[in-house]
Formats: sequence, C-alpha cells, structure tokens
Amino acid sequence: MPFYQTNFSPQYKSYYAIWYFDNVYYSSHFHPNIEFIHVLEGCVTVYYEEKQFVLHAGEHALILPNHIHSFNKDNQSKTCICSFSTDYVPTFYNSVRNKTADTIVFQIEKPVIDFLLYEFAKKSSLSVYEIKAIAYTICMSFARQVKLQDQAGMDLLHKLLTYITENYTQDISLKNAADYLGYEQHYLSKCFHNSFPFSFTNYVNQLRISDAKSLLIDTNESITNISSLCGFSSIRTFNRVFAQECGMTPKDYRKSILQTGIS
Repeated sequence: MPFYQTNFSPQYKSYYAIWYFDNVYYSSHFHPNIEFIHVLEGCVTVYYEEKQFVLHAGEHALILPNHIHSFNKDNQSKTCICSFSTDYVPTFYNSVRNKTADTIVFQIEKPVIDFLLYEFAKKSSLSVYEIKAIAYTICMSFARQVKLQDQAGMDLLHKLLTYITENYTQDISLKNAADYLGYEQHYLSKCFHNSFPFSFTNYVNQLRISDAKSLLIDTNESITNISSLCGFSSIRTFNRVFAQECGMTPKDYRKSILQTGIS
C-alpha cells in the first residue's frame, strides 16, 4: 500500500530541497510537492500510477502532487531529485491541479539542465527568486511537452487526495469530500481504505501535524493559534493528536527543537 511521505514534505510555507541518491529506492508513496527527477548515471525505473518508465542517464521526469509513484529497488544509478512546494509555481499548479499526465518523462535542453545542476549545487544558499526561476524552468519544459488529461480522466483516489490537500485546514470530513466529488460516502470510504493502511481522519491529521511542526519551528505563533491555523477544532484535540503522532506535546516539541537546533 502507498504511504504518505511526511519526512521530506512539510506543508507550511515554501518548501524546496535537493538530494543526491546512489541506487535510489522508495516503495509506493505520494506527497503534496512537485518532484523533479534527473538521472546522472545508470538507469532508474519509476512506477507512476499504473505505468512504468525507465529513465537513463541524462533523462528526467516530473511527478505531480499527490500522484502515487515508486522507484525500483534494483536501480543501479546516481540520481538527483529536487522537491518543491506548489506555492513556488502557482500558475503552473493551477493549470495541472485537476489534471493528470499521460507520461512523466520530458526533455530539457542540455545547456539548461547544466545550468540547473549548477544551481542545484548551491542547495540552501538559493534565494526565493532563484528557486522560483528553477521551478518554473522545469515546469515550463514539462508543460510544453506533456499531454494532460482533464478531471474526467483522473483517478478517483487522486481527486480525493487533491481535495484533502487543499482543504485539510478546514473542518472537513469524508462526507464533505463525498458531497464535493459527487460520490456516496460509503463508496468513497471503501476506495480510501482499499488504498491506504490508515483512516481518512488519520491522513488529515498527518497533514495538520506536519503543518503544525513547521509552524512551531519557524514562527512565534502561539500554540492556540497554530491549532486553529492547522484545522483542529480545539486545543485539547490538537494536543492529543500531536502527542499521538510525535510522542510529546506541541509545547515540549517546540522546546526540544529550540534546545537542539534540529528540525
């Protein structure tokens, strides 16, 4: 079953990260960020929804938000993966948010990819303007080459995940989602439980807690305000769910991060 990747995907504010992998491997998973894959050496097999793509050295692919994908464990490769949140490319995201791609593979001209790899090497020193430029360069190339299907052709599960991602800070329920998507609640519940080892509520809470952790680290907002901003109905519920997910209260979590300086 696919899992929701939280360790590299904080929800709050803008998120951008780059990793270099030897023989990259991930089991079936999804996340709310856009993911750019560039193969430096060897080849990588990527499973995207129900399709399989083999990327060779010099080739690249783009994973849209909330699309289930995985990497074959037998890859012999060196791979660069760049992940960034959709708020860096709002125009692009608005054009693809209700669509799905017929392929994830696309081309970027060598001088451009060489420039991107040079910029990637800077990692944390990149400014927000540089990150936006990189992200839009990637997304522009993808949009020019890849055919997108309208919502009618999208998988129901992806529609549901997109709905949750865009509304989890509100008071949402499976019934709300069913009404919005035009399905019976029982059918939507069955679809969700057949795909994931956790409940609808647990998934929503994972998104909220990921959001809360970033707010606790990066802002001076009060814990009460953070609870409300992340969609919890009360501070009591927030404290209980946070302790279940993280093994400590939000107050203790913030204190531990300030003491260790580790996020």
